[in-house]
Amino acid sequence: MSLCPLDQLGFDWCPGCGLGRSMSLLLKGDFQASWSMHPLAMFAYLVIFSRIWTLINNLKTTHNYG
Repeated sequence: MSLCPLDQLGFDWCPGCGLGRSMSLLLKGDFQASWSMHPLAMFAYLVIFSRIWTLINNLKTTHNYG
């Protein structure tokens, strides 16, 4: 069972699902399979980590804890 609407409609390839699977493969160290699944997985990790870094820095400087 998948929550992906394209998967439910019977399509084999979905850009969102491919990105998630590609990111998972990248963490496992399977770079070639990750690249063939979706070439933007490394960029997605860079975006996610830069956003986390920004949020942590904002939290440290604003002292707004709630």
